[in-house]
Order: sequence, then C-alpha cells, then structure tokens
Amino acid sequence: MSKLKTALLLTAIIFITGCKSNMKNEHNISLPQYVTLNTQTLNSSEDKTIRIKAKTLNFPLSSEDLRDISILEKKYDQEENCAGLAAPQIGISKCIIIFAVHEDAELKKWRPDLKDTMPKTIWINPSYKPIGIDKHEDYE
Repeated sequence: MSKLKTALLLTAIIFITGCKSNMKNEHNISLPQYVTLNTQTLNSSEDKTIRIKAKTLNFPLSSEDLRDISILEKKYDQEENCAGLAAPQIGISKCIIIFAVHEDAELKKWRPDLKDTMPKTIWINPSYKPIGIDKHEDYE
C-alpha cells in the first residue's frame, strides 16, 4: 500500500474513532491552556513552542501522538465558538490541526459566500501548495 493511501486510511480511522478508543486513561487528562505571546512569556517554553517549526508525525502514529491528538480534540470540543485549533496553540509542537465549517444559518448572514461545509476534521502533517499567484483577502 502506498504511503499516501496508508496516511489517508489512518487519518480516516482517527476521524471516525476520534482517538477515544486509543486512550487508556482519558479521564485523567487535564487540558492545557492556550499559548500566549506577550512580554511576560517572551523566551519561555511556551514562546518557543509557537515560534519553532512543529514536528512532522510519522506513521504509524505512536501512542504519544494519539494522546496529543486526543488532547487537541478535547480542547477543541470544549470551546463554544472555535473554527479550528492547531496543536502548537496549546503547547504541543506537532503538525496537527482540527477544524470544522458547520452548516449555520447565522454564519451565512455574515458570510453569504459560504458554500462548502465540513464536519469536525483532524489533519496530520497538513501542507499547502499555492496553485497560482492571485491573493484573496479574507477574515480570520
């Protein structure tokens, strides 16, 4: 099986199970705080986590990687209004993001151009390759 097929299969399995079945002691996990950058955190370990290149994960995922994915998912799930969250934002220096674009009538009032939605999704080692030089200004 090719590396791409293996990666897609593992990503699908993680999405479907939500990593919950891989957590032996999930009730004892305390969720981390968000990493903040300001004059008080300058040169702290938090500051370094957000400023250095995050680690690329290897497949098959280690139990530590699965634990980190589960923590990221739980942190995302506890938020009321969160479009997405990257692992370095909570002090985990790994290339993992979680996001969703829900079908929401209220959101469409503010974003009438919203056409594509997506359920909660976890991406491991996401990358971006531009397909042109045009730029588009948008909200964050």
